[in-house]
Amino acid sequence: MSVVQQIIDALTYEIRRAIRKQIHQGEVVFERYLRKMMVKVLKLLALSMMGVVLIATASVFLLVGTILYLERFMPNYLAWDVVGLISGLVGAILFLLLYIQLRNFKL
Repeated sequence: MSVVQQIIDALTYEIRRAIRKQIHQGEVVFERYLRKMMVKVLKLLALSMMGVVLIATASVFLLVGTILYLERFMPNYLAWDVVGLISGLVGAILFLLLYIQLRNFKL
């Protein structure tokens, strides 16, 4: 091998090494960022699930209380029907609103 070829090989080796080092540093930074984002998403998901459970529990107690209140003024079966229809309508409206929001959502 000639001296010129050895110099070219040494330069290309150094350039490759520098590029690999920069790529590795970029991967490390991206991995840290991704881990932080995953932790944030998992925390948000856990809090959201706890909120949904609390809201569902509160709504069950509210609906049962409404049924017990309505039983004073109307027959038992009619109170259950009224509360069931009203809660079903509220659920359908919330579902439609969420569906419209998700359909129009763009990243």
